[in-house]
Amino acid sequence: MKSLKLQFKIQSFKDHGLTKVFLFLTILLAPLYVVRFKVGGYPSTLLEVLVGLTVVAWAVERLRGREGQEGQEGQEGVKFNFPIALFVLAAAVSVVVSPDKRGALGIFRAYFIEPILIFFIIKDVVKSKKDWWLVFSALVLSGLWIALLAVFQGLTGQFTFAPHEAALGRAHAVYNTANAVGLYLGPIILLVLGVLGRFGEFGAFRVFGVIGVGLMMAAVLLSRSTGALVGLTTALLVPSACCLVPKDWRKWVARVVRVAGVIGIIVAVWFFFNISQFTPESVDPYVRKSTDTLQFRLCLWEGTRDMLLDRPIFGSGLSGFKELYSQKYFTCDAEPLEYPHNWVLNFWAETGILGLLGFLGILGWYYEKVRRVERVEKGIKVAFAAAMVYWLIHGLVDVPYFKNDLSLEFWVIVGLACKLPFSPPLSCFRPNREPQF
Repeated sequence: MKSLKLQFKIQSFKDHGLTKVFLFLTILLAPLYVVRFKVGGYPSTLLEVLVGLTVVAWAVERLRGREGQEGQEGQEGVKFNFPIALFVLAAAVSVVVSPDKRGALGIFRAYFIEPILIFFIIKDVVKSKKDWWLVFSALVLSGLWIALLAVFQGLTGQFTFAPHEAALGRAHAVYNTANAVGLYLGPIILLVLGVLGRFGEFGAFRVFGVIGVGLMMAAVLLSRSTGALVGLTTALLVPSACCLVPKDWRKWVARVVRVAGVIGIIVAVWFFFNISQFTPESVDPYVRKSTDTLQFRLCLWEGTRDMLLDRPIFGSGLSGFKELYSQKYFTCDAEPLEYPHNWVLNFWAETGILGLLGFLGILGWYYEKVRRVERVEKGIKVAFAAAMVYWLIHGLVDVPYFKNDLSLEFWVIVGLACKLPFSPPLSCFRPNREPQF
């Protein structure tokens, strides 16, 4: 028996063992993209090095240990890959049309190529429940150390990295903006809440999870991010309420949700074209008279609308928004922000209409996959649905994707959802390699 266990462990290590080590470290230390340096004059980050090591380890181990195990993706896998291909293609085109080619190439590599490579590595190497929990644990632990740092800052005012945020009493962890704390921790909080029930009789793990959620919630509160609090409230209420609806009423509830969605889209389109009715009047756009962040966001969205009406197909190109906006499109507020602070406008401006459509396709697959998770795994189902609800709600007033760690976090969550083994439809597994969870 011992020899069999030893043989199993050796085989497990050979099967992408080093890849899993680097994958774990990459996810765990993702927020440390702020550690920057140059290698032979080439600018890089700690996260980029970890991603590179993960990709190299995966490529070497795959070539050495899995030659001849070619397989074909199922029909559903091909369907899922199409919006990813469209998303990446649109980003590549946006590099060409960008006024800042060098900056665009850096963003293309860091926010598109690297995190999507990590997604495909997760899709390839996660073959058991143990593997799935390894990736999930790395994500949760990354949130815990960010939360611990943010709570320490908020309680002591020490060990700060953004003086302007510290002066306002806002915890910001390693970031230069306090809002980034909520953007990163929000989805993790909801995922942990959803899996607490799976610990069953293992009370110690459940207690650890509750403490972890408490720390992360405290960090979000100390960051004083209104968008994060609204996002968490909505994400906790909406999916949970849907699960509590009696089975006989669900068809009607689904119809109501669809109607509400259509009405919401109509209202959003109307608001987009009539936003000038809501923007504050300003004689001097270089002087901000109010500390209300909603006001400068309205100004930002107004200028973004004008730019997108001039460039509806390709937008500004990657890394192009800040330059174009500050040159001719700002209206009542002239601060040269990097992005429009709204996930729809962010993707439309940076990747054009095709990039936005590709991203919407990815979201559509994600929710269809989550919807088909078996009811016995209701906690997992609600957790993944809620995590993306949070992402969409907070992202209406912020930048939830265009940061190194946030783009990686998004694709890790999508990868974890892709490997949920609880329902055969839309499975991302190859038919001859589906693991036994």
